[in-house]
Amino acid sequence: MKKSKTKLLLCLLVCLSSYCQAQISLVKDLLPGNQSYTIPVITKTDEAIYISASSSDDKLIKTDGTSEGTMVIENLAPLQIGRIGNNIYFENYDVEGPSLFMSDGTPYGSAVASGSNSITEISQIYQAENKIYVAAYNEGAISPVSYNGSKATLLDLDISYGDILVIGDDLYVRDQDGSKNSLVAVKNNVPNEIAPVNNFTLQYAKEWGKIGNQPYYFAPINDGDGKFHTELWKVNTNSVDVIFSFPAMASVNSSGNIGSALFFQMSSLSGDLKSTLWVSKGTAETTMQVDDDVLENSLYNSKDERDLLFYVKTNKSLWSYDASTNTKLKLADNLITADDLDRVQDFYFKEGIAYFFKQSENGPQLWESDGTSAGTSYLADSELLDLNPSGISIVGEINKALIFKASSKKYGTELFKYNFQPSSGAVRVVSFDQGKKKNGTRVAPNRSNPENALGNPQENNTLNFVALGFGGSITLELGDMVYDDGSAEPDMILVETSYGRADQMCFSEGKTYYPEQAFVEVSADGKEWYSLPNSNCRTSFLDIKPAVDAGMAYAKFIRITDASNGYSFDGAADGFDVDGIIISRKEVEGTKGSLTNARISGSVASDLFDPNFMNLTPNEEVEGISTYPNPITEGLLTIKLSMDAAQKGSISIMDVLGRVKLSKEVSLNAGQNDLQIDMSTLEKGTYLIQFESGNRTENAKVITR
Repeated sequence: MKKSKTKLLLCLLVCLSSYCQAQISLVKDLLPGNQSYTIPVITKTDEAIYISASSSDDKLIKTDGTSEGTMVIENLAPLQIGRIGNNIYFENYDVEGPSLFMSDGTPYGSAVASGSNSITEISQIYQAENKIYVAAYNEGAISPVSYNGSKATLLDLDISYGDILVIGDDLYVRDQDGSKNSLVAVKNNVPNEIAPVNNFTLQYAKEWGKIGNQPYYFAPINDGDGKFHTELWKVNTNSVDVIFSFPAMASVNSSGNIGSALFFQMSSLSGDLKSTLWVSKGTAETTMQVDDDVLENSLYNSKDERDLLFYVKTNKSLWSYDASTNTKLKLADNLITADDLDRVQDFYFKEGIAYFFKQSENGPQLWESDGTSAGTSYLADSELLDLNPSGISIVGEINKALIFKASSKKYGTELFKYNFQPSSGAVRVVSFDQGKKKNGTRVAPNRSNPENALGNPQENNTLNFVALGFGGSITLELGDMVYDDGSAEPDMILVETSYGRADQMCFSEGKTYYPEQAFVEVSADGKEWYSLPNSNCRTSFLDIKPAVDAGMAYAKFIRITDASNGYSFDGAADGFDVDGIIISRKEVEGTKGSLTNARISGSVASDLFDPNFMNLTPNEEVEGISTYPNPITEGLLTIKLSMDAAQKGSISIMDVLGRVKLSKEVSLNAGQNDLQIDMSTLEKGTYLIQFESGNRTENAKVITR
């Protein structure tokens, strides 16, 4: 445990670069060696994220953000994946050729999807709300097939070389019938022609966009002599309205809808327009160019009610644009975008906040932004990641963790995660071998539940802990992998519950105050253990660097063994009391400047600790002290004490803040002693009775009314 407060306070200033480091961790060392892969497609169900990993050794990966829930489920890398419920659908081959396969996530358990016999040679899979649309080859054309998980309905449309739009379960396409091109809406699997697209010219461009549930069409119109222009159309039930005509030779690369605005990116074959950003709210007056030199396919909406867009420029700077005020703002430089061949976003959005990676001198850092300069800030980094990665690809969120693909010198290309919420300490009791009280009797049942050591420490006046007993031990699995930050600074906190004040040390001014101690071991796999040096007295910081230096990759398990000196306790004492383990880097860093070895005092972790807290729960099941009456109504309190031999002692009456209100020196006889204290001068409330004699300290709580 670090005892130098000066050192701790300095570390709060110099170690900010690793403030949340433990929140970035490896999901699993899944693929052997330094194998890298690209991601052609991902999809997410309520249970897991599915990642197509394309390489010389293709894999379809499933992850729920945990090591146990991350696995290879097929030795293939689909180019398209759809989902219905918690099942996923992709193209695979059986004895009859290419077919639509279904998987429920069971490794190597996929099979031809029920009722999908008409679907062969898949071109694209488009996700709808309750079904998927499969673009499949059909007699020389590509036609959409509506599939609901049990039945496939072929739609008599030709969408070859076309883009489509899905809103809910409705489908919007451009149908080709010879030289005729028409816009068609499909509702309940019934096609309805909306309007023709006269003078259509194929540009292999983005054709559809939307504002809310209102579809819009980017129509490429042939002007002759090899020239064309693009028009923005509002698509009605049986007609279209021309909203805007863009400069010649410009086509749309990507589009997105945010609030009441349609954003899209345009580029020009003539070179007059290069990667420009546009916005429209559905009228000619609100359709305008916002910016230029925008990185292709880099429009990311905030997914909230604001008309706010995030986008990346070609110099890798991050910008925001607010369509409600027509203002743009530079937020950050040196962005790390996704790997060039990965079809995933560079950003993730959660409750209106953008999460992204940027490059620093010390390597990649995770940042967040609400679209303002003041709201753009650093979150986390990790020495696990390569210092200068070619890209970092964010694949999504699962179980309150952001999952991303990154390269690591130690692990190669793997999945990593950032926890949006602090990890909840230990999550499983692996084993519990409880010792006895000092007097050799069993520890009381209400102090013997090992599950009280799970989760975040409660630090309150209930029996929220488990007493190890003298020489006893408990082995716990942690909720996340804990990595060393590379320094001699703490990586987690072991919280012990003992009676007393927040500023009370184990050893102070020649006295001892419940010096309950423990040895700690840590392990990555629960099999190979590494001992941390020194014993830990009560609540303690734990630095796992010695174990990492000895070969441990990270800590996923912890074993706590009582090492209390029995000579410092009376017969009723029951050893080290484990309240919980704090493994969130944010909580560890925010607390370490004000730790005593009795209680965490002045912590910024206000959701875990009260700096004025005084634990009133007796330190053990007291056998030798009792008080009556309790509550006190007439002022006179009788304290009964049982002594093995005659000796002197002292009794102190303290309020709940630990302030001594009354004190008395007493001479005690062997056997039972009845001592009377006049409490009539004290205000109504709760008071603590503390008896001290030699190495013996006992406590009780009384109430005056």
